[in-house]
This record gives sequence, C-alpha cells and structure tokens, in this order.
Amino acid sequence: MTRSFEELYSEFIKHVELEDIQLINLNCRKYNVEELKRSITIEIRTKNEVESFTEQQLLINVSFKVIGHEADKDENRLFEIDFTFTLKYSLLENNEKFNEEVIDLFVKNNVPLNVWPYARELISSITVRMGLPALVIGTYKILPQ
Repeated sequence: MTRSFEELYSEFIKHVELEDIQLINLNCRKYNVEELKRSITIEIRTKNEVESFTEQQLLINVSFKVIGHEADKDENRLFEIDFTFTLKYSLLENNEKFNEEVIDLFVKNNVPLNVWPYARELISSITVRMGLPALVIGTYKILPQ
C-alpha cells in the first residue's frame, strides 16, 4: 500500500528528535553608535542547509544575519550580527525510508521553530554586550497556506 505524503511526513515527525544544538560561528559589529535614542529597524535573514542525512541522524546548519538600521535609513547601519547554529536530530528506529521532499518540508517548517528561541536569546544578550538596548525578537510564526 502506498502512503500519502502527509502520512510519510507524520511518520517522520514521530521519529525525529532534537538531540543537540551548538553555536558554531558568531561575528558581530557595532558601527559608530554613540547614544541610541532613535528607532531601529531590524532585518533578519536566515538560511537553512542540510549538512548530512542518514537513517540515524540529520544535521542542519542554520545561519542568521541580523542587521540594525536607523528607522527609514537602510544605508545607516547601526550593527550586524552573524551566527550559525548546527542542529543535530536523531531519527528513532523505523522501517521507513524518508525522501528528500519530507526532509525539505521538515527543514522549512520545523527547524525554524526549533532554533528560533536560541536565536532570540543570543540576539538579545549580544546586543546588550554591544552596549545597545536588549533587542527582543518576536516569535516565529508559520501561517497556514
């Protein structure tokens, strides 16, 4: 019997578990910001990349680039923070062979939800260490399609 994509995806979700998350890269730069009394516009770019996938393990690198601008002045950067987390997922024993489409959907939908709290904490603490106000990033939301 052939299983639907939704059934395969549900089976994958049942068998995957976040085992570890590690910060593998961090760079930050504060530009000439003397006293920050103006509004900040934040731009966050992310990139998810599957490093490896086996029957027992899935490794994914998630890179972030956070850019702070003066509100309405994209050319006037206040700070930049670049960092990368590696997420290690273990795949519990099962008899299924999961295809690339299942993995791609997981990377698109679940990985951001798993990594976002770690990214929010890092951004907040790094901005304080840079002498800026603590930057609180909102929650990650996936809208139904």
